[in-house]
Amino acid sequence: MMTKTLAVVAAGVGVVAFALAGPAAPPTTGPVVLPASRPVVGVAQPKQFRTLAARARTLTNVHAKGVATVDETAPRRLPEELRKVAFEVWVVPPRAKFAVDIGGGEFGVSDGKAVHRLRLRPEGKGTGRRLRLTRGNLYNVLQMAAVYRDAADGYANLAGAVTFRPIEAPAEFAEEHSRLKWFALQAAADPPHHLIANAKRVRVGIDPGDGLFRVMSAEMTKKDGRTEGTVTVTVVFGSVIHGKVKAGDLKLPAAAADADWIDGDSRKTISPPRAIIAEDED
Repeated sequence: MMTKTLAVVAAGVGVVAFALAGPAAPPTTGPVVLPASRPVVGVAQPKQFRTLAARARTLTNVHAKGVATVDETAPRRLPEELRKVAFEVWVVPPRAKFAVDIGGGEFGVSDGKAVHRLRLRPEGKGTGRRLRLTRGNLYNVLQMAAVYRDAADGYANLAGAVTFRPIEAPAEFAEEHSRLKWFALQAAADPPHHLIANAKRVRVGIDPGDGLFRVMSAEMTKKDGRTEGTVTVTVVFGSVIHGKVKAGDLKLPAAAADADWIDGDSRKTISPPRAIIAEDED
């Protein structure tokens, strides 16, 4: 079992949190409103970001693949298999899906009405949980898919709680990702947005063509007794393809039909959400 300290660190940002966090906590915010277009109010954003957000708003269908990497200086380290994790994102608003290549597979799906999380095991039944559609649940379960889903609304959710401050390309990304537009994310709400909670430095690189995230890096302080170290989580999208997502791509795998499902609010057993589960091809 992972220690509480590691759970807090992992929950700070990125896809690694999805695999490590366990059952989602009770929602702390009200329902998310994600209309087709909503102006950002209350947080002043620079023109450079507003231009990119307007381009992202044209998103209608996208499939992305990426890798999340964890680097640590603290003495108690994560298992090797959790330091580099592959993930995929599918978004056709209002639907979104997220998958992480850990164990038997970790999946998150939102149909625009609820959030569903599925954890498969290499052996035995998997476990599933249905959660209310809140900002907390959306980002805790769908992670980078939630960012892309929000992009389709011009980042209304994220930009309503975070300031995008333009910066030069960080040295470690300058050569390979020089064409991206870079920003430092700063909290503009209390409590901080789920994407940047517990992080002391968050930087993102956004593609100027489609306005979508391509790189995200966050640093967090990790304490283990009297020892303090740094954890850096870096998310890089290696492939972003528009217009190729089909209806079946947005569903949970067929094994979800055999998983044990519960409702996250009532804690009661529920039937598998068959409307968002792919049919078994065998």
